[in-house]
Amino acid sequence: SRRIFLVLRSRGMADGNSATAASRTVVPVEEYKELKLHADRWGYEGCEFALTDAGDITLKGDQYPFSGLVFPDFRPWIEKTLHINVEDQVPAAKMAKPAPPVRNEAFMAALEGVKLAKVSGEDGDRVFHGHGHTCQEVYTVRFGALDRVPDLVVWPGNNEEVEAVVRLPNEDN
Repeated sequence: SRRIFLVLRSRGMADGNSATAASRTVVPVEEYKELKLHADRWGYEGCEFALTDAGDITLKGDQYPFSGLVFPDFRPWIEKTLHINVEDQVPAAKMAKPAPPVRNEAFMAALEGVKLAKVSGEDGDRVFHGHGHTCQEVYTVRFGALDRVPDLVVWPGNNEEVEAVVRLPNEDN
């Protein structure tokens, strides 16, 4: 497996050093396709910044190499630079439900003949892959209207599968 190395100032490392190299496995593409990503914000489900009992910021979850570490300088930086009180709580906005997918039965039948790593018509996948991830776009997804999202999301595993998917609409045209 591939590995990456990070140098972080953290109190979460076993040896207690403030600057320590942390080595964790990078998530392989096959596993990434099975992880659930937030449709209405950045990151994976189960992954979020949180306050420790001591008031420091930590990253919850286990999907990132720095998950579980404590970042003692992050809170003071946020409060001083961004003038944000990290203890203020704002209720999460409920994401707008996208329009139902438009199903082309002939296309769906033809798609069944293509071996793909994953195919999804789930709202979360459709929303996540139907917009960019800039601050403005994530804000629009959370608080605005979803004008249009894909009807279906496919994860091809190789070039041949991409070519087969791209050819399908021309066959039914």
